[in-house]
Amino acid sequence: MFRTILLFIFWASSCFAQPLSMVPAEAHGNWHAIGRINIAGYNRRSMCSGTLIAPDRVLTAAHCVLRADLSPFALEDITFVAGWLRGSYVAAAKPASVELHPKAIAMNGIQYPYDMAVLTLSAPIPVTPIPVAPSPERGQFAIIGYTSDRPHMLSAGFGCGGHPNGAALWLECAVRSGNSGGPILLQTNDGWRVVGVVSAGNGAATLAARVDEFLFP
Repeated sequence: MFRTILLFIFWASSCFAQPLSMVPAEAHGNWHAIGRINIAGYNRRSMCSGTLIAPDRVLTAAHCVLRADLSPFALEDITFVAGWLRGSYVAAAKPASVELHPKAIAMNGIQYPYDMAVLTLSAPIPVTPIPVAPSPERGQFAIIGYTSDRPHMLSAGFGCGGHPNGAALWLECAVRSGNSGGPILLQTNDGWRVVGVVSAGNGAATLAARVDEFLFP
């Protein structure tokens, strides 16, 4: 993983990063499947992004549902809020279970190329999901999610160039805190598809986990 991070820093430092822009309120209806993963508990409150990929399944980053010591948050402390916009939302539910990618954690911490988790909700929610699809080798992608400096509206970057490195995907769009767990999207003939998950960023580029056999058993 250390080599991966070094390559990420080197590659990102040589690229122009496209910043994410605010999604207009009138366009939020196109993205109700993208929501906030809210973590609340004793002396803690934090936020990530996530995507409804089936009526009762949410895809996010593994590190979003883990504490600093890599122990899991209690299920009752996690809430997925779909279509959050300035205090209103379309639906919300807590998970009945959380499944991490089997390679998400190693002895030295989170493995960024496999930084994925699926939340199975306690009940389906009435929101149209965005299905997953295998990530292509390279292409033009979109990143959409919530950020800590703009937590009540979606931010998005379209036309983000992507380049693979093993299981990871590097994108030429810069993310901020809160974007973790949000979708990497690809427009196909069948509509938008989730092909990756935001794992990390350095202010100049984004490192994402690519959808793989974990989601296609």
